[in-house]
Amino acid sequence: MQGHPDSMARYSGGPITHRALTGPKRRYSDWTDDQWRKEVLLTLSSVKQTREQCDATELSTVREARKAGLSWTEIAGSLAVTRQSAWERFHELDETLERS
Repeated sequence: MQGHPDSMARYSGGPITHRALTGPKRRYSDWTDDQWRKEVLLTLSSVKQTREQCDATELSTVREARKAGLSWTEIAGSLAVTRQSAWERFHELDETLERS
């Protein structure tokens, strides 16, 4: 059903994100060991690409959170980490925000 929220969420990340989140396609009985290995490697590559995209999105969103005046405690809570670990990972953003 086009436009349905579930269908949009399912495909909005594209095939790479979908593969990364769902794992390798099931192994078909007619697949060779080589085909299965290629499928598993393709899935691992998809996980890597998706992780890199998520990291970049996380960084830019933390930057926007700091610009919006959110505290490190608020940011850490949303990331499910301690305030200290959020600050240690992202505190250099504050220096770049001050120069802007």
